[in-house]
Amino acid sequence: MGNMYFKHFLEKMTQAWKDKHIKGFAAIAPPWVGAIAAVDTIVSGNDFTIPYLAPLAARVVQRSFPASYFVLPNPKYYNDVILVSTPVRNYSALDYASLFTDISVPDGINIWNKVNKAMDPYIPPGVPTTVYFGKGIPTHIGATFKSTDFNSRSEIKFGDGDGTVPFESLTFGEIWANKSSHSYNERAYPGQTHVGMLAYQPLILDILVDFI
Repeated sequence: MGNMYFKHFLEKMTQAWKDKHIKGFAAIAPPWVGAIAAVDTIVSGNDFTIPYLAPLAARVVQRSFPASYFVLPNPKYYNDVILVSTPVRNYSALDYASLFTDISVPDGINIWNKVNKAMDPYIPPGVPTTVYFGKGIPTHIGATFKSTDFNSRSEIKFGDGDGTVPFESLTFGEIWANKSSHSYNERAYPGQTHVGMLAYQPLILDILVDFI
């Protein structure tokens, strides 16, 4: 989340202020256009591998967290890509209102509308940026339900990423290279997970080399 909040902060500051005070932005595993796993967290719940915590029990709380909605797939990028599928209909990032209604979370669309205004992924940070991310880990890119019972577990579709954030979201910032005079670079770490990156020694050393 920190990457998203810091980028939102940068968008609010003047370029003169950023030029004076910010040497660079070291973004670790950023979900620039969201993480599809966030959809499953809201729809089905996520135990985050915590022992004895049932996903459906966790879901009650997770549905109330604005943070759960903050990293939903951004409609500006994902558009009509199918995120959730049932025998009756499919849901894309353009269908959040319908999805929240169908899973009986009427306040979901209000929370989403508020957090969605917080950041435009297409606006460059306005500072030199280097993104550090893992890849090569099966990552959630969609869910299929065999019925319309959202209390049942879905069949997860996997793609490339860091186990939490899809590859295309991690590397979305590449589009900024042609929109900004500030440098944009990436360092990929095959086999490293989203959380594992934080304790990965080569990453820490690379950040020191890149920014110190």
